[in-house]
Amino acid sequence: MPLFKSGAERRAERNLKIKQAVRVIQKGIQSGEKTLEGFKAKAVRARQLGDNGQLATLRSAMKRAISFKRAQERALLSIESAMMMKDQAENVGAFAAAMGEVSKAVGAAFGQIDMTRGIREFEATKAKSEFLQDQMDTFLEAVAGVDSEPVEGDAVSDAELDAYIDDAAASAEEGLVDDRVRAGLDRVRKEMNR
Repeated sequence: MPLFKSGAERRAERNLKIKQAVRVIQKGIQSGEKTLEGFKAKAVRARQLGDNGQLATLRSAMKRAISFKRAQERALLSIESAMMMKDQAENVGAFAAAMGEVSKAVGAAFGQIDMTRGIREFEATKAKSEFLQDQMDTFLEAVAGVDSEPVEGDAVSDAELDAYIDDAAASAEEGLVDDRVRAGLDRVRKEMNR
């Protein structure tokens, strides 16, 4: 096993860690949605029972769940954006390296004596590309390990919670009405079949 890892191996490890972080965040978002649905159903039951204490507790839990989900979505967006910037930086680096090679080939084909200038320009371009890649890697590592700060206007309002609960209650009522209609139709069908 070599003592030091190559640039490609380090890059592959970073990409794997980033993909793992993205999967964890995506699972967190899905879990947050399920949790929020559970809180909504319980809030509807608490409202139907007239239990204002339990309703207040559930509203608070819903606020936390919504805020957490939004924070996870922002973190995912940050990572995806940073990955796009990283890909662009890698493409620029590959382009710069290819241009250096082309300039060497052109210089050799025309027998130019000033090869040192071409080599200097190539080395400078390569160094800039590597510096940009290192900066991007540092940025990606920093973003992957930082919890997102709350964004202004991110607080969940009582009106928003009421809308969640009302929607869930309306869906539950529609289900009850549908069940009653189905039961009535079944009775009519049975009577007709006699």
